[in-house]
Amino acid sequence: MKTSKQIVVITIFFLAITSQLLVLGTTAKPNEIEKGTLKVHGSNTLFPVTNSLGQLYEEVHPGVTVEGGGEGSSVGIKQLIDGEIDVAAASREPKESEYNLATQKGVNLTLNYVGLDGLAIFVNPANPVSRMTTDQITNIYNATTLYWEDIDNSIDWNAVLGNVGKDSTGKHRIKVIERDKNSGTHGYFNEFFLEDNEVPADRLGNAYYAAYQSTKDLVDAVNEEKNAIGYGGVAYLIADVEKVANGENPATVRPLKIAKSGSTAYELPTKDNIKSGAYPVARPLFYITNGKPDPATAEGAWITLAQSKEGQAIVEQVGYVAYFDNPKPYSEVQQFKGYKENASSDGFQALPFVIALIGVAVLYIHKKRKQT
Repeated sequence: MKTSKQIVVITIFFLAITSQLLVLGTTAKPNEIEKGTLKVHGSNTLFPVTNSLGQLYEEVHPGVTVEGGGEGSSVGIKQLIDGEIDVAAASREPKESEYNLATQKGVNLTLNYVGLDGLAIFVNPANPVSRMTTDQITNIYNATTLYWEDIDNSIDWNAVLGNVGKDSTGKHRIKVIERDKNSGTHGYFNEFFLEDNEVPADRLGNAYYAAYQSTKDLVDAVNEEKNAIGYGGVAYLIADVEKVANGENPATVRPLKIAKSGSTAYELPTKDNIKSGAYPVARPLFYITNGKPDPATAEGAWITLAQSKEGQAIVEQVGYVAYFDNPKPYSEVQQFKGYKENASSDGFQALPFVIALIGVAVLYIHKKRKQT
């Protein structure tokens, strides 16, 4: 009878331990970010990152739908200030007027860096010009330099352009193409080359000036017009940059080698040149949030993912330069909303109590049998 009692006690102890192991097996299970729609709008330059990052985000957090847009940095910043979106993508820092408006509305514009971008200046692939100084670019876009002959008079421009852009002077006009005013790229270009002034479109005339909402449309326009020059984020021109770097003819447009005026160091916007600072026209890219983002929120998780190993790989894959060296994987840095160290399911929480009751019943029955 003593041996039987020992067996019962050991059995109850084993069941209790097993039940606790089952409970522990369900602990530390992260809950999903709160379900809903995460709105990320703004920079057209950063849109390839936003698009790919959104797909990854939805895989990691299947309860959240990412709504992305590339309407321009100015649009995104305004929408964030007005409370219409969660995160603004930007390829320029907010202007003083934007900071002031945000303060008035109780919004704290906070920059979260994710990458670096080279601003490529490019011409039609039929154009033999391969390099310019920053001063030459400034003079084209402020309408001081109007003709390709004034850029390089050693080229037979009649052979290159024929009658395209040719006016009564017998020389060939440069068609100046830029991004629209909502674009962060537009703002950065004007700050870098034009001292924050605008291109004098009226002075250039409709035949020799155009503006486009997207970099892709701008690239297509320069590809179609032999006398045109344009600019855009290098992620849209990866193949062209690589071909020029290898001494081959570009596929779409010809990215120019750029040197600071007074320098003889002409450089292409390759990733290495952008990261090292050798290419003179480079800028940071970031996502803007209202205050420091909490990683436990949907927008905070977006920033964490963008700055993680996986997010930085996307930045590189689309053609930009990762901002962080050796970032940690997302799974190591993310904090989940509602996470508890000892979280467990309701069923397993009740299991130890049920087993304890069974044990008491077994002991009671055993005692009754002994008495009889």
